[in-house]
Amino acid sequence: MSLYKGALFENFVINEMIKYRFNRGLKNNLYYFRDSNANEVDVIIDNGKELIGVEIISARTLANDFFKGLDYWKKLSGQKKSLLFYTGFDEFKYSNGNQVINWKNIAGI
Repeated sequence: MSLYKGALFENFVINEMIKYRFNRGLKNNLYYFRDSNANEVDVIIDNGKELIGVEIISARTLANDFFKGLDYWKKLSGQKKSLLFYTGFDEFKYSNGNQVINWKNIAGI
């Protein structure tokens, strides 16, 4: 089971994001980003005026490499804001625009 833990968690969070949007009559404006060099971001939220990159990590502690894809995408797109959902409890914002959120607060986005 642990082999698939990350993929299952990512799928669960994305489904919750979609469910939250549909239950409120919002458009499904969620996309996936991956380039030819395997740089990827789990979800791109298109809010019309801004795009928000979202990384989903099944971990209780953070590591700098969790932000690698988000930082690459922000540099490429020129966007400032990104989110990282994880299974840890602390929530905070970094000065570079990365925001760390507990997965239970999906409805807050």
